Amino acid sequence: MANITLNCKKWGKFLSDISAYKLFNSSHPNSVMEQLLSPVCTVAYALGTLYSKPINNGFHIAVVGADAKEACNNGGTFRLLSKLLGLEHLRVDLVGPEVRLNPIYNPQINLRPNIGEHVVINLFDMTVGEYAKTHKPDVIMLNHPGFESHFEEWFLEQELPYVFDLGIEILGTSFATDEAELDAMYLKAYGFTASEAVNNPYLIDHSKNADMMQLTQTFGAEAAAAGLMNWGGQVWRINEKSRKDDELIELLDVLRKNNAILASQLQDPSSLPIMFDVKDQHGDAWVLIRLEPESVFYSRDKAMIVSSQTGLVVHEDVELDVTYLKSRENKSIFQSMLMSAIINRDYGDEIDEFYEGGFGDNM
Repeated sequence: MANITLNCKKWGKFLSDISAYKLFNSSHPNSVMEQLLSPVCTVAYALGTLYSKPINNGFHIAVVGADAKEACNNGGTFRLLSKLLGLEHLRVDLVGPEVRLNPIYNPQINLRPNIGEHVVINLFDMTVGEYAKTHKPDVIMLNHPGFESHFEEWFLEQELPYVFDLGIEILGTSFATDEAELDAMYLKAYGFTASEAVNNPYLIDHSKNADMMQLTQTFGAEAAAAGLMNWGGQVWRINEKSRKDDELIELLDVLRKNNAILASQLQDPSSLPIMFDVKDQHGDAWVLIRLEPESVFYSRDKAMIVSSQTGLVVHEDVELDVTYLKSRENKSIFQSMLMSAIINRDYGDEIDEFYEGGFGDNM
């Protein structure tokens, strides 16, 4: 196997090393080629970094959750895998209910016909479970599965659990560290363990993309600027199957409700620094997260909940359940949201009683 992608850590060097300007039917700026090649290079990088078995001629890849980005021009860009993997014969199946939803996304920027001549590409408008009943690829690549929004579909017994039991290795991608942590948490809740996520040098970097910033400003342009919306930012592998964790499933339900509250408040972009204020210090306590009407303060030695309106203490000496936290010192947005969900789960009734009693009113 030719590990071309493993030897390059920056887009510019990679495009130069493979003479990218010779790959396409017309010339294009690097930014356009990065957009087109990222899904292909991400697959190659994930295989070279995380796939545990030999990769031989006739290798069969299924990209599941594919949409217009992967399927443009009928997935023709995936013919480049022949060059990246050093294999003449490959099969690439693009699978998912959105694989044919965007026929207008067809930029007519194609690889030259002599590249990957023996790579077979198919499109399947179906779920991964339906697909796996009649096809058995060597590896499945879950491109941004969106477990938080689609967990009810992914974790049906006839979907991911069924596919994993067939012995098919499963790799995946997430936007950035925060989503990778969330994806790993969903996998754990529904009976899987995931590898540590690995940074992908062949992501699509939206942190400096003016169009993306404009598109996302109503729900968090600062998140995009921080790299939290970079396509393919991290790659990971499902390692093994385990038991479902009902307590964690319940906690994730609280987390989703918290996120829904937060999303409604983030319609005003100026509120983002407050809602995600996870680093400002107040004395010996750290602001954890602010979900009105309560604020949660956290430090190494103690935690307390105070009214953000009056400063009155709702509850002090909070015992923080750290069962599902990677580290009490981890201040990532996801870990902060998880802490907030834990506190809302364990102390929500007391918070409600405090405000129902009128103590949260301004004085």
